[in-house]
Amino acid sequence: MNSVDSVTSKELKIKPLNKEMNSFIVEVGDTSKTLHEAVFHKDGNTVTAMVLYDNSDSELLQNNKLITSKGMLNKRLLFEYKNRPPELYVLWQNVVLPSQFISFGKNNISVLIPKETRQLKESYIRIFGVNGNNLVMDLRVPLIYGIPVPED
Repeated sequence: MNSVDSVTSKELKIKPLNKEMNSFIVEVGDTSKTLHEAVFHKDGNTVTAMVLYDNSDSELLQNNKLITSKGMLNKRLLFEYKNRPPELYVLWQNVVLPSQFISFGKNNISVLIPKETRQLKESYIRIFGVNGNNLVMDLRVPLIYGIPVPED
């Protein structure tokens, strides 16, 4: 999308700043969440983005091992974690997957691979997790026709 008609969010207040330049102001209220969804709208199409808001003094660390990949079984991606992150988002092609695609166990999570992935040569699933110390983890799983492949 080169330009947008509007930007919306459940948790954030987003107001146009300069419509011609597609500039928006994001107001963050009293929140303990670190990741927020923002939805960009243009001519009936939407794109979802994750907005990171770190309201703490802690250092933001990337690629820590909050969640580790454990493989695939019955069209589900399998992951495990030591402590379940209080904030967890699963996206396919940068669109948040509905909760029915995600199953939680005591120390694991499984993600049903959407059937639409089988029609695309390349797509990916991403998992964002945030723990209580605002440590962010972004895990990306590339798919070729719905089958997970190692990244180069």
